[in-house]
Amino acid sequence: YRHSYHVSIQGTDNQLRFCVNIGSYGERGRLIPKLIEALKEIASNPNTDTIPALIWEKNIKTALNNNGISGRKFSELLGVSYNGTAITKSSVGRLRLNKIAQLLSDKNLSALSMSDIYWDEIKSITKLGEEEVFDATVPGNHNFVAEDFIVHNSIEQDADVVMFIHREDKYDKESPRQNIAKIIIAKHRNGPTGEVELYFDDKKTTFMPLDKNDFGSF
Repeated sequence: YRHSYHVSIQGTDNQLRFCVNIGSYGERGRLIPKLIEALKEIASNPNTDTIPALIWEKNIKTALNNNGISGRKFSELLGVSYNGTAITKSSVGRLRLNKIAQLLSDKNLSALSMSDIYWDEIKSITKLGEEEVFDATVPGNHNFVAEDFIVHNSIEQDADVVMFIHREDKYDKESPRQNIAKIIIAKHRNGPTGEVELYFDDKKTTFMPLDKNDFGSF
């Protein structure tokens, strides 16, 4: 048994695309034609199909530096008034991102501007309590969609060993446990599960036993 949550999101265009191209079966499948007609009657808002503002810092800024283009020159090429970093505070529409991609000759930005990815905002998460669940294996490279979410839980189910790495210092920069990694063996078909701590040598990208390192006062 696992706790079940209902996630409410927006995205009429994506819902319509899903119904037309993928659909469903059984009782839900019989509702698809009515859903398609209902979704077609909803006026879409292109201002919602935008790329998050993080794209400025993560991608566009790098492309500008690679092309040696200043912020002021970029505004001139884009045909907008220069306003410092104010432009980077807003999300980017697909048409504008495509224009930016052409100006900067950036294939990644161009691909993102024409992608089918819809960046949406989670409006609410409501706990529904505990429900009975079942694992299912997905063959080959296939996947499946549940409640409009792409899910993939067959990897852990099929794996012989499932391990996780936790680094406290990655979440707390002031942690005294610098470079100490907790290796969590959560599943082991042919052996025990448990935890073990190792030292991570980031210069050699190697894990080492703690007792073979000199930590001084540590």
